[in-house]
Amino acid sequence: MSLRIFLSQLTPKRFELLRLASKGGRSIADLAAASHRDPSAVSKDVSRLSKLGLVKVDVVQNAGHGQKKIVTPLATTISINASIALG
Repeated sequence: MSLRIFLSQLTPKRFELLRLASKGGRSIADLAAASHRDPSAVSKDVSRLSKLGLVKVDVVQNAGHGQKKIVTPLATTISINASIALG
């Protein structure tokens, strides 16, 4: 994946989800509440972050309520270095 495509996928809202999840594994519902977003939109963004290799998603039992997804970042920092040829 090119840097341009990677950066286009790392939107401000997705970056915010990474920041929120870095405070300890959090559920989709927790992330939605903390970011004031719809859970379905957060779920789609978490799926994209997972495909980018930035988070892992574990499905765990939610006592008396079925299952929930716990989102955990795979890194504590993101470092992007770029070289651009001029001319």
